[in-house]
Amino acid sequence: MKTLQIEQLSPQLRRVEEGFAVLVHVLFRTYPELLCFSLGGRADLPPGMDISDTDAQIFITDVDFAKPISQEYQNEIGEALGGIVSDIVSERPEALEVLPGRTFARTLQ
Repeated sequence: MKTLQIEQLSPQLRRVEEGFAVLVHVLFRTYPELLCFSLGGRADLPPGMDISDTDAQIFITDVDFAKPISQEYQNEIGEALGGIVSDIVSERPEALEVLPGRTFARTLQ
């Protein structure tokens, strides 16, 4: 989220945004192959995807890696990412106001 947009958030939503940014930084540091990921709502999922068994309101809609990795490692990263998203939404339900529709990308130096 651009700095101006973050500054326009309420203090409560700004804290959610800043807290999630810290977790994302840790995720990128832990998994150097992870380049970016996007979060979205039900409407952002591919057509035909069966989500009838979940009441989730936010989903990981896209993940990109720097190089090919094994399916097992992709699953590990997906579980870590899903855990972070689930934890923040459980602890701070207002995160659903700022996270869907966002893409988080590694900062390259």
